[in-house]
Amino acid sequence: MIWVFLSLSAGISLALLLRLPEIDFSASSALLIPTLAFSILSLLLARFFRKSILPAASALIIAIILFGAFRFCQWSEIPADDVRHLIGRDVALFGRIAGDVELKGNRQRFDLSVDSVLVADSLCTASGKARIYLYDAYRLAFGDYIKLNAELKEPSRATNPFAYDFKKSLASKGIGAMAFVYRNSGIQLIDTTGGNYLLSNVVLPTRRHISETIDIGLHGDSAALLKGLLLGLGRELPDKVRDAFTDSGTVHILAVSGLHVGLIAAMAWLIFASVFRIPRAFAAIIVIAIVALFAAVVGGRPSVLRAAFMTAVVLLGMAFERPSNLLNSIGFAGAVLLAFNPIWISDIGFQLSFGATLGIAYLMPHFQNWLPARAKRGDFFGKWIVSPFVVSLAATLGTAPLVAYHFHRLQLIGLVANIFILPPLGIIVGYGILASLLRPISEYAAIVFLSADWFFLKVYLLNAVRFFASVPMAYMTFPHPTPEWIAGYYAILIALPIYIGRMKRRFFGIAGFFIVIALAIFLGMITSRVKLGEDIRITFFDIGQGDCAFVEFADGREILIDGGKPGNIAFAAEPYFRARGLDKIDAVLMTHSDADHVGGLRDLQGDISFGDIFVPYHTTTSGLHRAFIDFADSTNTPVHLLSAGET
Repeated sequence: MIWVFLSLSAGISLALLLRLPEIDFSASSALLIPTLAFSILSLLLARFFRKSILPAASALIIAIILFGAFRFCQWSEIPADDVRHLIGRDVALFGRIAGDVELKGNRQRFDLSVDSVLVADSLCTASGKARIYLYDAYRLAFGDYIKLNAELKEPSRATNPFAYDFKKSLASKGIGAMAFVYRNSGIQLIDTTGGNYLLSNVVLPTRRHISETIDIGLHGDSAALLKGLLLGLGRELPDKVRDAFTDSGTVHILAVSGLHVGLIAAMAWLIFASVFRIPRAFAAIIVIAIVALFAAVVGGRPSVLRAAFMTAVVLLGMAFERPSNLLNSIGFAGAVLLAFNPIWISDIGFQLSFGATLGIAYLMPHFQNWLPARAKRGDFFGKWIVSPFVVSLAATLGTAPLVAYHFHRLQLIGLVANIFILPPLGIIVGYGILASLLRPISEYAAIVFLSADWFFLKVYLLNAVRFFASVPMAYMTFPHPTPEWIAGYYAILIALPIYIGRMKRRFFGIAGFFIVIALAIFLGMITSRVKLGEDIRITFFDIGQGDCAFVEFADGREILIDGGKPGNIAFAAEPYFRARGLDKIDAVLMTHSDADHVGGLRDLQGDISFGDIFVPYHTTTSGLHRAFIDFADSTNTPVHLLSAGET
């Protein structure tokens, strides 16, 4: 199954890179014929070449690659009745709320599954989803059937290089339009009895119950952190806390994934198979149902679904005493997910989840063979130090190019930090679940377990994360890597362990493995630094109110001119700086002290260092200006006062 998954991924990736749906809207129909042809050819070759499976396997791999491209093109086709064709027009949408309604202040946000639309007094059937933002209106809920009057808008694209693309994010969820509605005059509630029964009566109430349970015993960072661990709501954490997890290489624990699914499955198996001694087959079915419920509660993210599929395969193997192959389990999960939704191939969570899992599944057997006998013992050192470190190393190597591509950094301290951060997670998650289960019986008992969680969360976990984040060289800035380097890195990572396994003097091979990997990473950092093909490049960022421009010269010098108002540079310009591998900008020019010019510069201080700062004047009337200059003085950054006529 692993080859099916890899071939399917290759086909989808090729269609994505070549933009086949944009080149030819009938690409899916054109790909269907060769897909069927190679499938039939594979069957014929298997029949006539029985002594060798290579011809049939080769034809089958080509067929799967073509099917991947076909499936992506088919998924990308927009039906004739899709609401995206009505963007820019005032319409009346009829549809049902397709998920939980997110409430923030006076705003409700939800996704509407549209089934019909009223345009120019003509009622037509329709399809597709729209993201709705509703302000100052009565409370809606999942499953409500509504009529909504609004102008459909196109989701915003990324207007700055390497910035977050909102349209692409919504498209991965099947959402192609959005609308803003103000007050009750634009909406009519028609029916409140619809929606999926399990979702409205089991999944969403469970989600709300866990969230409310956490709120009765915890608050602040500890409550937000536990919600992140149990429900995948890590975005509710303050930016400084999230940055600490990112810098320490442990941010993955905030995204519910295989780690969390594994903990849930292990606890459920322990309870039903070991404590209550339920027959293994029935225990497996119960645990699979619990894992499925958990996957639905946290939103059915690709990384969670991957772990849920793999858990189901492993549990069924245990129940019927049939050994399961980890690589084949990964392949089965990946193939099913991509066949269902091929756009998940571009989802960061999907890539990191499969990259880490494949890294562990492939590299761990090799690493185990390389370890000395003492390190393999079941004592404290082998079980709690060596084993977690080796797992963390395999996952880090498997995801290094992906982390560099998406986040433009190379995590170093995470290898050590995970040894200390991961062990208490089982206790934290277990206590959180116990608190949720006990709350209907005794709220006091729930608070007792949440109080214990407070100690592990606030006293231990957060302080440990902040400590590792503060370690010098916790991570290295990595420029945006090239596709050629990523392919070369993975080729080396796959081939080297096989070659080392055949060596007689394995010690030199093991040392060579890490030296070659280090050299490959260093080469990637060097080759990814873009050299300008022109004498000067000026990038004007869409910063909102204010100005922000970045000037790059052929000799490598840079000048940043203004930074826009506070809060905007983080999503407008900072992704570009990270992609260029910049941790220092040679010169900064502040044209004047208004907040929409100096605010972003103040935000950058501490994240990126400045060589020299040039200002036209000093003032005491602007708090941001004073804070900007004071920080520069505290870091011994030269501040130059410009005069008329200077160049």
